[in-house]
Amino acid sequence: MSTPSKKRSPTKCADQQRVVLLLDMDCFYAQCETVRLGLDREIPLALIQWNSALAVSYPARKFVIVRGDSFEKIREKSNGACVCIHLPVTSLNDSTSPTRGQELNANMQSQNDAENGAAMGHLEEDIKASYDAEFNQPAHVRDDMYKREKNKMRSRNEGKACLDRYRLASARIFSLIDETLANNLGRRNYTLERASIDELFIDVTSFCNNPEHDQHEKIDDNDNENGVDFASAEKQFRSTCQNNAMQSLQETNICDENNLHPNDINAEKALVLGCHIARIVRGAVFDELRFTLSAGISTSKLVAKLGATYGKPNGQAVIFPGAVTKVMDETQIKKARMLGGKLGKKVLSLLPENETTMGSVARLLSLDDLIKGVGEEAGRWVFDACRGICTEEVKSTLRVLPKSITAFKSFSSVGYPELEKWTELLASDIVKRVELDTARNNRAPKSCTLGFTTDYGGPWIGKSVRLTFPSDREFDTRVKRLCDNTRKVLTENGVSNVIRLGFSAIDFVARPSKGIESFFAPAPADVKKSPTKTSMGTKNGTCAKQKCQTKKPNGIEAFFSSGKNTARQQDPNHCNNQKCVAADEFTQLSMTGTKINESAIAAPADLVNNSDTLTDEEIARRLHNELNNNSTADMMQPAKEIDRDQTVAMKLQSKYDRENDVLTRVEKYSAGNKRKMVGKTETQKGAAMHKKSKLDSYFLLKK
Repeated sequence: MSTPSKKRSPTKCADQQRVVLLLDMDCFYAQCETVRLGLDREIPLALIQWNSALAVSYPARKFVIVRGDSFEKIREKSNGACVCIHLPVTSLNDSTSPTRGQELNANMQSQNDAENGAAMGHLEEDIKASYDAEFNQPAHVRDDMYKREKNKMRSRNEGKACLDRYRLASARIFSLIDETLANNLGRRNYTLERASIDELFIDVTSFCNNPEHDQHEKIDDNDNENGVDFASAEKQFRSTCQNNAMQSLQETNICDENNLHPNDINAEKALVLGCHIARIVRGAVFDELRFTLSAGISTSKLVAKLGATYGKPNGQAVIFPGAVTKVMDETQIKKARMLGGKLGKKVLSLLPENETTMGSVARLLSLDDLIKGVGEEAGRWVFDACRGICTEEVKSTLRVLPKSITAFKSFSSVGYPELEKWTELLASDIVKRVELDTARNNRAPKSCTLGFTTDYGGPWIGKSVRLTFPSDREFDTRVKRLCDNTRKVLTENGVSNVIRLGFSAIDFVARPSKGIESFFAPAPADVKKSPTKTSMGTKNGTCAKQKCQTKKPNGIEAFFSSGKNTARQQDPNHCNNQKCVAADEFTQLSMTGTKINESAIAAPADLVNNSDTLTDEEIARRLHNELNNNSTADMMQPAKEIDRDQTVAMKLQSKYDRENDVLTRVEKYSAGNKRKMVGKTETQKGAAMHKKSKLDSYFLLKK
């Protein structure tokens, strides 16, 4: 997914009819297994987790199989016709393998190495490659996987459920949808919001209300990315979409079509174009990835989501404004968006026993009834929603990253020492996923929460404790630190057994792949530190030429060696055997804090000759001016080809460093006067302290 161009806010056009699409992946988890294993779509399939149906395909629903059915019940209902596939499990044996940490370290290193390329472009390629490796295996490999996994059940004691496969498929589908929209509409003409792992909203109001393009608003011909000219693609799509839109409408289920006048449909040209865009996107996903999607098209997020239910499976439906009342009469309150939980139950409690639809709310409950029953804000929202009115905007989530990464596991009841292996499994999982997120998104968590539950019947997470997320370089070290911290927390809280345990990585901060921070990264293992004392090979009393040649410093060393070390630089063709220090060694010594000969930094001649007669303030002033002049002279040198971060670093060569040098020289040149302080009276010492405070004030003024 590429970075979107600046675009209009399509939902804020008050004079335009909103056009909102809801795309829903059909039976997503079950469909993932159908695509991965290359199965016929008519084969009934149920995805199982710990002997409970997690997802049921549409062919399997013909046998009245529902979520939560056990493996035995599924087999009984379908007379053995329904295939059961268990979702992936991260095994305890895998997590405790001695080589697991090494393998993950290698994988993460390859991810980190890849950061140095174009980050987002690499992310797309990484997702494509990972998807192909998981979902596009050769036919004989798929056949072997199917035989191995068909109707094989797993025990919750084997390990932890892993959803990485489905997250990967979701990311690939979302990426393709974004790419398809950009290639046809142009990036500025749509907003994409991810609603869940298998749903997304798209606002195409701007495009659909102006399909032929406003001549007063010029398309930016420079709107291109990675070699793709989106502006030209947009012009081409605009030229054909009007002719193809009616064909797309014929393939769309029109809700309450019998009660709509043809003129009502013709007047809604923007929604008709929305139908065409939905068909283009669904077709692109199926052609490329073989996944089917259902779509709802209407004037708001609430109604578009209802429309998708009329298009399932593998179809699409449009709800024109004239059909909203009929749709609301048919929609159960608990099926409407945002009303499937406590709010929906409160609304139901306000209605007569047999009235359970959104239309019932519109007919039977006044605004005052709703406000009194569910509160001011919620009451007003429900009053509008049951009439199909929803002003909630589609908010772009293309660059919005998850705020947390979690790994949890439920048990019957377990304590130490058995809990140790489960803690290690969860810690390994969270560290692995954080490493992958860091490699892809250039960020890292500062903290993590340890959540645990000890009693049945209470909240899902009984207690949580915030921990610092380990930042050690080695994978195994991070895992061990999390395990040790978990044991410490549980012990301090007197916890002997838990029924649920997990980690949640939070508080993510940016970690640039390039920039000034990278200069502080540890040196590669093959780079040896320069010794404090140099030992250079000689021949006939002269250093070997290649040993003395000055190396051009780079990175942060470049600005540490700027200005101050000019006196240390030697003629590459000649040097003194006893005092020769190569430039790269000099900067290494500066970085490691090794003491450098102070005479290497020249002081003004008048200061050296007259230091005994000058006050500390005057010494400081002259040294400060000299250093500033040197710094200015360095800045006036001919411009060299340096990167932006190095330029910033040079500008940030701190006043603190220069002032520290001044203070050091003040101590040197006024040393004689300080030795005379021995034996002085308190009054004289007080005068000296007053002089020092004036010196400090001088630097405060400089800042």
